[in-house]
Amino acid sequence: MSTSVSPSQKADNQIRIAKGGRVGPYGKTCLYKFVNHESLELRGRGEAVALTIDLAEFLVRANRATIEKISTGTTDLRKPELVVVVKRTAVPDLKDLADERDDEHVDA
Repeated sequence: MSTSVSPSQKADNQIRIAKGGRVGPYGKTCLYKFVNHESLELRGRGEAVALTIDLAEFLVRANRATIEKISTGTTDLRKPELVVVVKRTAVPDLKDLADERDDEHVDA
């Protein structure tokens, strides 16, 4: 028995990285998405390629994920594109994430 997956369900595990962003907010988004997904696709184009690499490295160094696949290419407009597939190492506990967020506000 085969199951079909709609395009919107396929894109649910993708995180599109924008230029000028920071690793912190994207890192939190990844941790929340790891609750429902075994792996995530981090996608960066053009100037966002460096931030995509930084985000993947952050997740690996925090022992939250391992890198499964890295692919590169160019878009129709000849912009470089990087796709990094990361697989979670453990399911994050949402209570722990909320505690981390509270700790950040106390330290500030």
